[in-house]
Amino acid sequence: SPPFPLSLHPPGWRGMASVQPAKVRVLEGIANSRPKDAKKQAEYLRALAQVDPQAAVRRVESLKYAGGDEVLVEYAKALVLAQQQQQDAKAAEAARRASDDDGDEDDARGDHRGGGGQPFGYAGAGAGAQQGLSLGGGLG
Repeated sequence: SPPFPLSLHPPGWRGMASVQPAKVRVLEGIANSRPKDAKKQAEYLRALAQVDPQAAVRRVESLKYAGGDEVLVEYAKALVLAQQQQQDAKAAEAARRASDDDGDEDDARGDHRGGGGQPFGYAGAGAGAQQGLSLGGGLG
């Protein structure tokens, strides 16, 4: 059973390793108190990505905290999880629309596009990847 009611999990939650919200908050406090400690940042990102991968991506892309190999690995994992969540949400929306069968003109034309005119399944790599984000040194 999940650590807390499924309604509190983000869309796309698939029973990832159980991380208690209290543990995430504790790790956040430690990471915030040690912004130059890449190991503490990676530990927090690992836990945060399991409950909110998009928040983990945003934290790394803020460039306010230490970087390094461990942080980069957790960032990559969070990007994958965030993309999976986006795809799951879009697939669920497409299934909902298909089951509604309301005769919508867009559906009749086969124009199934997500926000911004992108076809379903498209997910960008995140601002950091688009800008050539380097996590080699962080605040160091």
